[in-house]
Amino acid sequence: PGSGWNIVSREIVPVELKNMTFGVTRMRIRKGPQALLVYYWFDQRGRLINEQYSAKWFLLVDAILKKRTDGAVIRLITPILEQEGKDAADQRLVDFIRDIYPVTKKYIPN
Repeated sequence: PGSGWNIVSREIVPVELKNMTFGVTRMRIRKGPQALLVYYWFDQRGRLINEQYSAKWFLLVDAILKKRTDGAVIRLITPILEQEGKDAADQRLVDFIRDIYPVTKKYIPN
């Protein structure tokens, strides 16, 4: 992050969908009194990747072998509110992923 935002924590967490589980990068970031929770992953040519260096590696490999460099980075952000319970922001993002993931598959090629 830029513009004064600092990474407080970063980890890979599993997200369970109806018929699969995949890992996303979970970051807490802060700027002054504001705190945000960020989930992101890369959806590239049928792979769900949660780490940027692996995404770059597969981009190179697929460019050479498949002549393809398409894909997407999906980043979701929500505020962490003081009046909420400690897991509310996580649950909000997981619920949103469960809603949007099937839709993204229509627009991101395998």
